[in-house]
Amino acid sequence: MKYIDLLQQFEELTGQVKPPKLVVAVYGLMNSGKSTLLNMLTKNVEHEFFKTADIRETVDNRSLEYEDIVYLDTPGLDANEQDDLKARLGEEQADIVLFVHQPQGELDAREVQFLRDLAVSFGDFASQNILLVLSKIDKASAHEIELISESMNAQCQEALGFIPKTIFVSSKRYETGVRNDKAPLRVQSHIDELRLELQQYSAKAAQTRSHRMQIKSAALLEEIVARELALKNRQAFLHNGLASGFAGFNAQVSNLREFLDTSAANFKRI
Repeated sequence: MKYIDLLQQFEELTGQVKPPKLVVAVYGLMNSGKSTLLNMLTKNVEHEFFKTADIRETVDNRSLEYEDIVYLDTPGLDANEQDDLKARLGEEQADIVLFVHQPQGELDAREVQFLRDLAVSFGDFASQNILLVLSKIDKASAHEIELISESMNAQCQEALGFIPKTIFVSSKRYETGVRNDKAPLRVQSHIDELRLELQQYSAKAAQTRSHRMQIKSAALLEEIVARELALKNRQAFLHNGLASGFAGFNAQVSNLREFLDTSAANFKRI
């Protein structure tokens, strides 16, 4: 990144005032159920706002505000490199991250690495601001869900040094409960529980946001100072190089001047 770009980024970061609304970014592999989950959280049951399908649908970050929370859908982490870069932009905006995993087994290497990077980004607040969501719990038995959850917890403890809170959800149960007015299914889906959990995080969002901004500002400032020092060293090197390069020339000019002076003196004697 160019020096001028670093300065501009630093000025934008330190001068920006983010809205007080909580930003919740949802991540996961393709077909993990994140877009469907977002439709349920925002009560877009009849007409989905976040596109869902068995094929790659989310190709860019898309957001929707609902009940003073901004929900952000991101491309699947395993789609392609370009989608991964777009998903990372959502990470910069997020106050809370919901990491969605469907119960096909434990976390794979890509998921673990992303969570590790995410924990570094959140710093001291990582354990509070990363939530695991085990989706599609209607597709596995309670025993299978328990075993998968235990494996995920062990992986997180090893990779992150802490175990994020996990909420088990079924978007299918929630949708069926809403469409057919079946309250027990809505309860069993745990969607309302997750929504309430997120609302309780709103009060902590400002503190987390400020902390992350300070860390990023400090890192940018450190890089700017390093670039300035490198520029000064380069300038001194070039200056010394020019001085050395002209030393011989200056000596020749001095000798020529001395020769001319001597010649002129001799000429006057004639």
